[in-house]
Amino acid sequence: MLDKKVQLKKHIKEDPSKKMKILVIGCGSLGSKVIAQLQKNENIRIITSDIKENPEAVRLGLIKKVNIVEHITVVNIRDIAKRYRPDLVFIARTVDDWGHDDTQLGSQLMTRMEEELNVLHIPIIPVSDIIDF
Repeated sequence: MLDKKVQLKKHIKEDPSKKMKILVIGCGSLGSKVIAQLQKNENIRIITSDIKENPEAVRLGLIKKVNIVEHITVVNIRDIAKRYRPDLVFIARTVDDWGHDDTQLGSQLMTRMEEELNVLHIPIIPVSDIIDF
């Protein structure tokens, strides 16, 4: 387990007129559920990312378009975070996204992405499709 030096309260905005920016990586079936929940809070600005231009969240009308049409990995996550400056990141990818149900690969990727974002003091929440919303 990584040393959790990042404290979420650092990311809670002092100015109530400013919205909390949340990056959702993955806008398919799982990401759509995350986006729908986040949209219930008017103080959140959602930034979306997916490798497809027309993922499920767009087809369902939850979002008009994907903000970042790019495959986000440990190689580019830090640059993406610096560019968009999210306060929090949700990774909403299903087990199938890792290929051949490779949950070990998924766990390793989560750990590496968390390490990259810890450098920028951005908390990350991996969302699992094992738990039903």
